[in-house]
Amino acid sequence: MSALIEALERMKEYHLKHSPFAVEELQPGLTRTQIDELVKDLPFSLPEELYELYQWHNGMTNPQIFISNGKGLYGFLSLEKTLETSQREYEAALAGYGDFLPNWLLIFEAIPDNCAEGCVLVVDKETAVMRTYDSEYRDYPISHTSLTNMVLADICGDGTDFSGADLSHADFRNIRIHSRVIFNQDTNLESADFRGSDLTRANLGAANLSNVKLKDAFYSYQTIFPEGTDLSELVYIGPGANLAGMDLRKIYFSDFNLAGANLNGAILTKKYMDNANLENANLTGADLYRVNLEGANLSGANFQDANLRSARLKNAIFNNTIMPDGSMKNGIGDGHFSYQLSVISYQ
Repeated sequence: MSALIEALERMKEYHLKHSPFAVEELQPGLTRTQIDELVKDLPFSLPEELYELYQWHNGMTNPQIFISNGKGLYGFLSLEKTLETSQREYEAALAGYGDFLPNWLLIFEAIPDNCAEGCVLVVDKETAVMRTYDSEYRDYPISHTSLTNMVLADICGDGTDFSGADLSHADFRNIRIHSRVIFNQDTNLESADFRGSDLTRANLGAANLSNVKLKDAFYSYQTIFPEGTDLSELVYIGPGANLAGMDLRKIYFSDFNLAGANLNGAILTKKYMDNANLENANLTGADLYRVNLEGANLSGANFQDANLRSARLKNAIFNNTIMPDGSMKNGIGDGHFSYQLSVISYQ
């Protein structure tokens, strides 16, 4: 069983517990021959992941919420509907309405109307990344490095049990591994790719990590690795860590200890850092737009020239804290921070 099917089966188990009606809408899978017949006129070869997906189940009869990409909630389209919808969007683009390309396949479609229209698989010669598709705003950012990556990101965000799973060569790139995700001695992670992932709360102590790619993954004092794991290419997050200039928007910092950390120029926009310990941390020039610092210990922290616009500071502790304009702040935060025209106020 491939890593994609292992992940999809666990997603199915989740829906059986929480939204069984979604599972009831799943259609039987297609044979490889049936898939080949449906896609024979496409100007590209179908990636193996899509063969696996549509052999598993051919979408949903009436699409229900099935998967999230962090930006919206989406239903799973049948291959027939995917081809029909993608062709319609491409023809609209040719007529000047949108930017849908001939190598895009819209496989997940928005369920609520308050998010992007769907998720497309972009088929290139050597890769097949996932993009969020929003024709209204003409916005199509890459959301995941592969279809497997998207499914794993969804189920790892809430926690899942991978006991006994064969996840060899699985694509975990840039995924946050929740502390509730279970990897045990029967979990095969050989040659899995964790590059850039958030392992700051992960327990990998019992898993098989042979030949695992860990370059630029983030770990912390809470991460558990098998004894002897080489951490030289990973990024440490914790007390005294040097994180200057880094983009840390994918890291979950609530209740984290970052005392004395160097966060000069770091990008932390819209992050949860509530109840974090930032005592004596260097945050000069950091981008903290709309960050949640409620209840955080900011004693001795230096925010000189930082962007704290719309930051949430209720119950944050200030003790000789240097603010963006160089002033010193003491006391307890009681609201949001506004920084406009060099004027600082607490509301």
